[in-house]
Amino acid sequence: MIVSFTEGRVRLRSRGLCDGETISRIKGLLAAQEGVLDVKGNPRVGSLLVTYDPGKVPPERLEAATAMLESMLPDTDGESRRRSCLTGRKCENRLMLVSAVTCLVGAIKGWRNVHITAGSICTLLAAKHLFDRQGGL
Repeated sequence: MIVSFTEGRVRLRSRGLCDGETISRIKGLLAAQEGVLDVKGNPRVGSLLVTYDPGKVPPERLEAATAMLESMLPDTDGESRRRSCLTGRKCENRLMLVSAVTCLVGAIKGWRNVHITAGSICTLLAAKHLFDRQGGL
């Protein structure tokens, strides 16, 4: 669950954090704790970044809070286990790369239909990627 830890900052990641509602609930609970300065959630990758005052939050309390958070996360059986929140994005990125390479090969070999089709797929995936990164319109 803890993927990054430095004094005053901890990043948690779990498939159970891919739900915006779960992140909002946990953010509210953490923000109310003494010593917690900021909580940022990212449901797209299933992570929470917690910034805290190390003088007010001892390591034992941090470990207890992490255990409590793990118990609050929804069960990730079924559909969530088959497709984590990162899997779709990784798949799209690989497809974008493959379509770009296929487009170039089609152009070099003179395969007009392959070049146009692969270029269109790559363009659509790149537009979706940018749209997702910018957070919509």
